Amino acid sequence: MLTEVAEWRASVAEWEYIAKLVDALALAVSGNNADAVRNAVGELDLASPMRIPAISKSSKDLPPEKLRERVNHLIHTLGSRTGTTTTGMTEPTK
Repeated sequence: MLTEVAEWRASVAEWEYIAKLVDALALAVSGNNADAVRNAVGELDLASPMRIPAISKSSKDLPPEKLRERVNHLIHTLGSRTGTTTTGMTEPTK
């Protein structure tokens, strides 16, 4: 799911909320708190714009650069813990 964030489109307020969820997930991962990770992933999944298609994608923005960087860092952190190779987020299609 984290690799899909690059393609999400959301309002500025929605991105701020999503950023808080990503921060909560990163904190849970860094604290090795499996329950908090599950909760954060569930909340992030519910916040996904993919769950409720936007009426007009043109009025929504791609993720801010700082958020993309935080998500990439989290993807690589998770990949190193599981021993899998990850490529991180790709550049969004405009």
